[in-house]
Order: sequence, then structure tokens, then C-alpha cells
Amino acid sequence: MMPSSAIHKPPAATPTLVISIDGLNASFLGPYGNTWFPTPCFNRLAAQSLMLEAAFTHELDPASFLYQTWSQWRHQLPEMGIALASDSDPVLNADWPGDWVPANLDVSVRASRIASRLERTHAARVAQKSLAWLADQPSGGVNWLHWSGLVGPWDAPRELRAALCDEDGPDSTDWTCAEDASAALSTAEEIDDWRFQLQTTYAAQVQCWDYALALVMDELQPRLASHELQLVVLAPRGFCVGTHGSCGDFESLWDEVWQVPVFIVQGEQVAATRSQRLSSLSELGLVLAETQMPASLWRDDSWLCCRNRIDVPGPERLAIQSQSTQAIKTREWTLRCPRRGGPELYVRPDDRFQVNDVADRVPEVVVELQQSVRQELGGEATDS
Repeated sequence: MMPSSAIHKPPAATPTLVISIDGLNASFLGPYGNTWFPTPCFNRLAAQSLMLEAAFTHELDPASFLYQTWSQWRHQLPEMGIALASDSDPVLNADWPGDWVPANLDVSVRASRIASRLERTHAARVAQKSLAWLADQPSGGVNWLHWSGLVGPWDAPRELRAALCDEDGPDSTDWTCAEDASAALSTAEEIDDWRFQLQTTYAAQVQCWDYALALVMDELQPRLASHELQLVVLAPRGFCVGTHGSCGDFESLWDEVWQVPVFIVQGEQVAATRSQRLSSLSELGLVLAETQMPASLWRDDSWLCCRNRIDVPGPERLAIQSQSTQAIKTREWTLRCPRRGGPELYVRPDDRFQVNDVADRVPEVVVELQQSVRQELGGEATDS
């Protein structure tokens, strides 16, 4: 006869891998509407995933984002840990608690020049190092790979950059980091040409990280296919790619920065499922804890419930602030309140690139959302 302890013992939790790619602009991925250049791995990922179409970050500093998520997780499951590894210097050099220090995905040679081919890019080297690190981790629990992504080196091969350029347009660049692009803006004769060069260089680098993700997913595919592993892929923040005249300006809080891609692979039942639930990465720690629990213990409004229902409620509004800007988002509107300048109101999701400010047309909406900003963030939203 089977012992009662065995009868009542809950099934073992499925291990989870989280991959966060810093600075990944959602609009540059095929599943989020990009048709300009291929992102085959992200397309494949979307076909296996619950994909959040309206997810937004709550924290612009990646190290703080990681720590907050870990703290939330530890509160839910204090007996289980999260193993973290990263190639990002700001993350590796952050002040971590003694019981949670990230492993260094040291690739020996930091990219300071353009790679000769995809296999030699920083992204590919980080992916290979990540696989070696994962192989040394014990089974079970949560492992987290935080990649420097588009905030790290820009070393995409010249052929990849040139393929994105027009014959009669600006040439491809030799920029090796975002700082190079920002410096070029100060001497650019035509901002439209600079913007095009920035976006082609950035797009080539996105393809490098698509390739890196494919290296990891190809290795893990048997475990994903047999439901022996859950996978979460996201960006902790996006990236400004010139739409509003800046490169990598995280303080501005345009949707380029605020919106983030989120994919969750959790068995066949969530293949090619899309949710438009308004979602914040502030929920991630709770969601990761729920991946280790039976579905009966999930919150009614959990991301994971979106895999079976399209009407899962989300927050009515999300707010965020930087040193220069406050912003709030509802299902219908996005309000930006720069500390210098008047409020800007955009219709969502129709005004995807936030180019049509309608604040003057519906001042009553602006006033209402400014009050919400004060309630959510404290202080005073810009009134004029």
C-alpha cells in the first residue's frame, strides 16, 4: 500500500528559466509587428508562448528590477532560491545581498570592434557561456540569465548592417555602442539620416541577440517540448531608437522604453496565445513563484491565467517616473508629464509611436490623469 505521505505529496514543480535582454525594443520583434527584418527565434518563441502585448516595466534600473523581483519571490517562497548569471557590468557591480550574488558570464574579450560573423559576436559568446553555466546548475527551481543586450556592445557584422540599408540612403555605420550613436547626433547634418542609421544599426544588433536566443533555445528545446522546463523571456526595459530624437534615453519614458516584450512558455496549452491585459513587470516575482505552484494556487488575475482566459483582469492603470518625467497609462490613454514642458496625451493602443499629442483636445482627461499621477506617484504632476 502506498504511504499516505506519498499520496498527499504535491507534484514536483517544473524548473523555470528566465532570460532578460536589456534594452530590447518590443517594436523591433516580429511578434510585436516588425516586418522590416527577420527575427526567426522570437517568431518561434511566440508560437510556443503566452505573449503579453501590453506589458510595461516599473523600474528603469536593471539591477533594482532584478533585486525587487528576487525580494518578491523570496517573500513568496523563502525555501527556494533563484540562481542569477549576467554579462552586464552594472548588474555585476551592483551592491547585492550576501546570499544573492550573480555569477559572471565572462566572455574574456569585450567587443570593441565589429565582429566578422554572427558566431563571433558578443551575443553569441554570452549565449555559449550561458549554456555552460546552466549545465552546472542543479535541477529544479529558477535560473535567471540577464543579458546586457542592446545596452551592451554593438558589434553586429558589417554584412548584417549593410543588408538593412537602401542603395540611395545613408551608409551603414561603424558604431560599436549606443554612445557612438549619441555622439554622432551632435554632428549629424540631417536628423532623418541619423535616425535611419541608428535604427539599422540597432536592428542588426537585435538580430545578433535573436541568434543568441536561438542557440539557447535549440539546446533546451527537448526539455521545453516535453514540458520539463518553463521559459520566460522578457526585456527589463526598452530602448529609444530615434523616433523622438534621442538614442537610449531611458529617462524620457516614451513607450519605446516603457513597453517591454514578455513571452512565457509553459506547455502546449499556451502555444500562440496573446493577451492584451495591461501588465506590469512589478508582478514578475509573484508570477515566477506561481510557476512553482499548482494552478489551483494561482491568483485570479495572474498572468498565467491568461493562458486559458482572455478576460483576465489587469490593473486599471500603471504609473512610472524618472528624474525628468512622470507617466501614467490606462487602457485608453498614455499621459507623459515632463518636468520641463506641458503634459502630453496619446491615444492607446492606436498611436503606437506616440506622435499625435491630443492633450489640447481633451483637457478633462489630462486633469483626471494628472490627479491619478499624484495618487500613484506622489508629488506634483506637470500642470502646464
